[in-house]
Amino acid sequence: MRNADVVRIMLADDHLLLRQVVREIVDREPDLEVVAEAGDGEAAVQQAAEAQPDVVLMDLSMPVCDGFQATQQILACSPHSRVVIFSASAEEQHVLRALQCGAIGYITKDASAEGLLTAIRPYAQIGDSKGHDGARARYSQIRARQKAEEQAPSPANRARTASAQSDSPGAAQPRDRPRTAHRRINGT
Repeated sequence: MRNADVVRIMLADDHLLLRQVVREIVDREPDLEVVAEAGDGEAAVQQAAEAQPDVVLMDLSMPVCDGFQATQQILACSPHSRVVIFSASAEEQHVLRALQCGAIGYITKDASAEGLLTAIRPYAQIGDSKGHDGARARYSQIRARQKAEEQAPSPANRARTASAQSDSPGAAQPRDRPRTAHRRINGT
């Protein structure tokens, strides 16, 4: 019989020692329980289908099937599960791709034990989209910045454009003296 007050967690990482340490950290908490482990992406999908965990802590770099593919497959076979990426990489491209694959959170492996536990709990509430909204907001911020960078001319292009404009006939030339603006006060 399943205790609804306990968050069921699956660990998916190809490093056995890391899984053992995370299991010890999680199992000390009365409201958290590790229900499955997997050492590669394919096994993670199989374990998630069987265990139906609330939260999957997923490494990105694993043999057989990487964490991105495994995330998509887990969400297909266990749609109520929340996948939180637990990776050594903090590169934005990995965060973006993980969110695009359906992960709702991203924790780096340099987090403290308390940081890991604090990060897991908000994602554990089935039906609670607070964590997912935060991840989507972060994704939106990163994408907006990337689009702005793509649209903004590079410094080299700006220099070439400015040089070409100043060399063209009829181009505005800089003034020798700065212009000053005067305004009348009280009609004087």
